[in-house]
Amino acid sequence: MPTIFSRIWIGLLLPILLAGCGSDTGGRGDIPIIRSPNEYNDANARSAELWQGAAADLQANGELSEQSVKDLREAARLFEGMIAYEPTLISSHSGLGQIYHMLGEYEKAIASLKQAVALPARETPERVALVSQSLHLMSLCHMQLRQYDEALKAAEQAMILVPDHPDYMAAAASAHLQLGNVGQARKFVDAALKVDPANSAARGLDKLLKASAEG
Repeated sequence: MPTIFSRIWIGLLLPILLAGCGSDTGGRGDIPIIRSPNEYNDANARSAELWQGAAADLQANGELSEQSVKDLREAARLFEGMIAYEPTLISSHSGLGQIYHMLGEYEKAIASLKQAVALPARETPERVALVSQSLHLMSLCHMQLRQYDEALKAAEQAMILVPDHPDYMAAAASAHLQLGNVGQARKFVDAALKVDPANSAARGLDKLLKASAEG
């Protein structure tokens, strides 16, 4: 089920979905067949609308309503159709990964995020942002699956792209803590708080480390 990490990333990953978001259905299962740029744009706009409504519901209530779950599944279906029409856009794969993360379907999320990271593209600031965000979300998904080595690897790859991002450092700290590397966890928590003293993930880990040391 969705966790606090979903809520943290609602604001941060909204540009991904807006960047990656009449068609009919058919073909592979229930994936819509998109035949033109206009149909693609329509699917994009509708998926963004559905996702934003679900995100607002999650922020307001701390969990997804039954309707929001249905809306996210419809948004995922539209993203699948968009990817089938134009499979080379990082934003579409990243957006689909975020939807699956919100639904708590972490293995599906990781598969989509891996596709986003693997796509070749010019090294623009936009690509660096999308790929690093995708790697961070991948780390969070691996944490939910208790795949701590993979979570650390994804966080480290995100930090290679954006070394001073507090969320990425907090993700690395969380993985290190689960792996028993308390010293490394403390190092990354301190570094994250130095950049952003209000960072919620780093502050939570800081409290956990302090409580553990006192106990």
